[in-house]
Amino acid sequence: MTGVWRRSRSSERRRSGSVLIICGFWLLAAAPIFAAQSTEELPRYFRQLRERGLFVVAEHYATQRLQAETLAPEVRTELVIELAQTYAEHAAYASLQQRDELWERSLQVLADGQKRQPDQQLWLQSQAALIAAARVADLSHDLLVAPEDGPLRERIQQAAGAAQKLLEAQIKELEGSLTRPRSGTTAPAAFQIRGILSRLRVALGDVLRYRAALPNRPAVQQAADLVDATTVYRQAQSGTSDIHNLTRARVGLADVLRQQQNYPKAQQECAELAKDSTPSELRDDVEVCRVRCWLDQQEPMRAAEHLLALRQKQHVLSGELWFFQLETLLQLRDVAQQRKDEALVQQLRAEAELALTRVAEQAGGAWARRCQQLWERDQSRQQRGPDVDGLIRAAQADYLGDQKQQAAQAYAAAAQAAAAAQLVDLSRELKYTQGSILLELGDHVAAADLFSQLASAVPTDARTPAAHLLWAFALGRLYDEQRTQARRVAYTQALEAHLQKFPEDVTAGDASFMLAQLEEQRLQASRALPLYLAVPASHARSLEAVAGAARCYEALIKRLKTLGRNAVPMQTAAESELAQRTAAWRSEPAGWTATQAEIAMRLARIQLLAEPARYAVAAEVLSQFLAALAITPEAKSPGWQRWDHEAIPLRIVALAGIGRSIEARELVT
Repeated sequence: MTGVWRRSRSSERRRSGSVLIICGFWLLAAAPIFAAQSTEELPRYFRQLRERGLFVVAEHYATQRLQAETLAPEVRTELVIELAQTYAEHAAYASLQQRDELWERSLQVLADGQKRQPDQQLWLQSQAALIAAARVADLSHDLLVAPEDGPLRERIQQAAGAAQKLLEAQIKELEGSLTRPRSGTTAPAAFQIRGILSRLRVALGDVLRYRAALPNRPAVQQAADLVDATTVYRQAQSGTSDIHNLTRARVGLADVLRQQQNYPKAQQECAELAKDSTPSELRDDVEVCRVRCWLDQQEPMRAAEHLLALRQKQHVLSGELWFFQLETLLQLRDVAQQRKDEALVQQLRAEAELALTRVAEQAGGAWARRCQQLWERDQSRQQRGPDVDGLIRAAQADYLGDQKQQAAQAYAAAAQAAAAAQLVDLSRELKYTQGSILLELGDHVAAADLFSQLASAVPTDARTPAAHLLWAFALGRLYDEQRTQARRVAYTQALEAHLQKFPEDVTAGDASFMLAQLEEQRLQASRALPLYLAVPASHARSLEAVAGAARCYEALIKRLKTLGRNAVPMQTAAESELAQRTAAWRSEPAGWTATQAEIAMRLARIQLLAEPARYAVAAEVLSQFLAALAITPEAKSPGWQRWDHEAIPLRIVALAGIGRSIEARELVT
């Protein structure tokens, strides 16, 4: 974890489930012993927990101890710092959904600590700045896998700017404190301030260096970031004798030289660091810089030879080194493919798969995930070809960056390239995506044309029914925009054609529902009713279809009565059909939706329209409605409120009709 207060060798941990469980019980038992010791014991205790991946244990222990009101101030500060660092390191091993939450927790713990202990702000604010820098490093490492990811680049840009402000403000504050007389016995000594300053400057150099590496960084700004990084790394070196900070500054300077493409000097600096007394936890960082220099220069063979010697020497690599080991193998594989050396290609593939296993065993967490993403990305590139894959990733980046118009054009270009490369299925898939984006943009004319082409190109394709339905859907949106007869006829004919061509496909339910809605809008209830009833009970819109059928039944019964015609057959069919389709859920008031509320109320109204009126069954349905209304959390929503206003008057009529006049009068009152 780059840039946090104390660095652990979490990258070398071996993740054995049984060992973690055993260690977890032992360390939980040991917690009270450590609690009785000085603050010097706390870092070791938390470091041991983190190295074993027992983040939850560490977080629970620190949180419990921080609840004590009688905690010594120095112990409280140490616990806050350790808890914040634990959250930060835990983020590397959490799911993508949990990572941001853990980073925020880390900073929130420090903010809460500053409120409780204002006299400890120097330590806690410095830790907050370091953790903000570590977050920039974490996001930047994610960008290694997806350099075209525009939203991620933007997040790094924002995170780097925020971290830079925090670091520079804290550095300025500490520089000022060195010139002021020491106040009180609890204030840090000058040598402590200089040590913190050195750490903060190294972290600031890292932030500037990571920002300079952003793919979209203008050349002038990139050069300025690298010059500024060099300056603060030099300042960090001059202000401390701590070998750890001195080495981190030197590694940072070597990587700046790499980014400036001064590879000989960068390699020279790394070689000297390898000879010097480099702390063991930083040796892999030196090796990463050396390997990246060779990879940048398209010399994967030299990188591979160096990594092989390194593995033979130390057996265990950091997650970051394993990542570049995998990158090296993939570059070598590309060379072997160009030479058409199939045997070597297969050998390098096997070694790459072994590297995936090793990184999971030796590092786990974020680097194992990044390696897996790099592998999957490479497999996609192999299947699609580099040109097509590049176009697809550019299109994906445009869409993720909310550049949907550009994304639609990019997907069109990718589809064309895939077709030229004889990747017919992929080309069709890309056109589907393009069409979906066009629908999002509201470009219904272009979407209709595209889906029409897809529906007619390969009639036997499994996705042809979906393409045909989307074509009809686009025509429907065009009709909504301008309700002309020509557009209505085109939409109607498209839906009818779909039902004729694909009666057994799952999309037939959608087409039937859409056509029923159209006919109901045109007040053609007799045409809409059988279409609503044709929607299968298993369909996602089956409840909406039943509600539509109930509306149609009610409208038809009222019309027949108005015309003086016999409504009994329609009344009987309505009650039978609706009772059958609602029986399963009407007896369970919990979990009703507004659509179910509408169906129940329309069923009750239909029963009261009968001759003679069916008061008893209507009263039962209304009781079920009111029971559901009483427990639904959505009772105040417009969908429920509309029917709530009708429920009581209808229930009064139903109760009076079955002779329960006292209850009816009470409801009136």
